[in-house]
Amino acid sequence: MFSSSISWDGISELAASWLWVIALGGVYLWAARYRTLHTRNRESTRLLTVDCTSRGRNRTLSWHGVLGIWIAVGLVFLSATGLTWSKYAGENVSELRTALSWTTPKLDKNLGTPAGGTAAAAGGHDGHGGHTGAAANPGALDRNIGELDSVLAAAAANQVTGKVEATIPADEHTAFTVTETRQPWQFATDAVAIDPVSGAVTDANRFADWPLAAKLTTWGIALHMGILFGLLNQLVLLAVTIALVTVIGRGYLLWWRRRPTHGRRRVGRAPIRGTWRRIHPTTTVAVVILTMAVGWYIPLLGLSVLGFLLVVAAVAAARRLRSPKNPGPANTPAG
Repeated sequence: MFSSSISWDGISELAASWLWVIALGGVYLWAARYRTLHTRNRESTRLLTVDCTSRGRNRTLSWHGVLGIWIAVGLVFLSATGLTWSKYAGENVSELRTALSWTTPKLDKNLGTPAGGTAAAAGGHDGHGGHTGAAANPGALDRNIGELDSVLAAAAANQVTGKVEATIPADEHTAFTVTETRQPWQFATDAVAIDPVSGAVTDANRFADWPLAAKLTTWGIALHMGILFGLLNQLVLLAVTIALVTVIGRGYLLWWRRRPTHGRRRVGRAPIRGTWRRIHPTTTVAVVILTMAVGWYIPLLGLSVLGFLLVVAAVAAARRLRSPKNPGPANTPAG
């Protein structure tokens, strides 16, 4: 399932897999801190605004928490939309959409069965459905190129207008396809298949007929890419990016100011062990089941969590081996 080489796509997917977890975890921690301090009558505590009167670590923490709260929804959105077209989690999302009939409809580009061959099923994987498998015919390709203007005119007559992209078939058994491209403030992209000989529309793919989930996926990806609302969309994404870099930088600054400066320890003290033993068993089982389910559908998240747990277990085992044995009862002289 996974290749041995590490690619940038894999690193990007790993980051997207953890982004929503870290964002929601940060929101929980900041809200819990706010609630705790308010119960202690700390009126100066702020949840959504930066405390500019504070100094030092408290000021850094205020910027870190408040900015994190404001961009949390955007980070979860970017994580979710990014995972929809990722390699591993994206495959699971596609399978789920297929099972729920939420897939994007495909054009049938098949104009007939070539002699001695069989037509391929329309609507194949990744938008490549409708290919007949016929060999390319240079004469047919040249003839089809000459029909491009008439095909574009036929598409415009069928409400496929504006900026479009066309695929030119290389054989006489495949139709042209003309598809509206994603443009700012354009919420629908129609497509048609056209016979280059007769100019007739052989199939149409209207955005209005798509399932709601397919529409939301298309809008979400366009919003993620900064296309849906044009320059405004890009400026918002730039602001989220700057805020995220600020949150990360101030997070490291918080660690740096609390880092150990004496002794052999240089990476900070780990959380107190045994936390899970203080949680109700039902809650523990629910968390484990939920983690396994999420890890299955987001594989890089699941594998990294498993790797982390293995490292923790190995470190704990090594510490137990190095620790001195408990001394037995002291021998006392007989009275």
